[in-house]
Amino acid sequence: MSDIVSPEIRSRMMAGIKGKNTRPEMILRQGLHRLGFRYRLHDRRLPGTPDLVFPRYRAVIFARVRQSVDAQTATSPSGTRDAAVVDNFVWCLHF
Repeated sequence: MSDIVSPEIRSRMMAGIKGKNTRPEMILRQGLHRLGFRYRLHDRRLPGTPDLVFPRYRAVIFARVRQSVDAQTATSPSGTRDAAVVDNFVWCLHF
């Protein structure tokens, strides 16, 4: 499958995607800190570079948000929908 944009434009588009300190990650971090949890950020020594590392509990959190194709116009599904659609609007936390 060929790309619809040139490699230069695709590179510029991908460069604008943040990998750290995203809004959902910041909300999660602030909430956990208020609850008294202390953590380290983005530890590259661990596989996958987890967003939050809790050395005291030997646990990590990967804060990932699944986005629709057009995140600017995405809305939460209303009514009864299948779980796959609803899952696109839920944070993915891996413990």
